[in-house]
Amino acid sequence: MALFGTDAGLPTDLLILGELVISVLVYLGVRRIRRNEVHAHRTLMLTTLGLNGFLLVSFLITDVIKATNTIERGLTAPLWVFIPLLAIHLTIAISALTIAFLSWRIARQGTVRDGNGIVVTVTPHVRERHRRIARYYPNLWYATLATGLILYGVLYILY
Repeated sequence: MALFGTDAGLPTDLLILGELVISVLVYLGVRRIRRNEVHAHRTLMLTTLGLNGFLLVSFLITDVIKATNTIERGLTAPLWVFIPLLAIHLTIAISALTIAFLSWRIARQGTVRDGNGIVVTVTPHVRERHRRIARYYPNLWYATLATGLILYGVLYILY
């Protein structure tokens, strides 16, 4: 028995837990930037970016390369349900991570720091470019969470 009372196994449950943690961090990061708390936003979103990348790599290593947990379980469930759902989930997750990385690269170009290295502001041109791309990240991430939870439910609760 794993964390959530299913036979998913600890690695899969930790991935779901990680998705939930990232969702909270994204929510807090969006709230901070709306309050113009640039440094807090930056810290939260960099944490989110690192954790997002770590979870994707962890999933690819533990589930795809080693063919454990999700893949094994998916092959016992109806493939017409599992394969499209997994493909959609991975596509959205990779898209979210790509947008997060691009947003970070853009924001990094125009940061203005004080003497202690703390980000004070971002130049207006860069802020606008960052905002145009980054606005899609929260929704993509929440879609990743939703499809991940559906995938988890299909594999470990329904089948």
